[in-house]
Amino acid sequence: TPTLHRLGIQAFQPTLVEGRTISLHPLVCKGFNADFDGDQMAVHLPLSLEAQAEARLLMFSHMNLLSPAIGDPICVPTQDMLM
Repeated sequence: TPTLHRLGIQAFQPTLVEGRTISLHPLVCKGFNADFDGDQMAVHLPLSLEAQAEARLLMFSHMNLLSPAIGDPICVPTQDMLM
């Protein structure tokens, strides 16, 4: 499926986990429209130092806290985080 908005592509600093999974912090799920029902994600690695710096500057989740369309917060508690 295509990425329909810029928050569908974000950069993260990886942390290795057991198994063949991607562990995603719950606060960034809204930007990806992720709901843990079998969603698929792709991993892309910026190879050049310039591309890595650009990803850190523009695409890290802490640089994308608000919706570019309406300015509402994107990093919000969802699902069972409210317990």
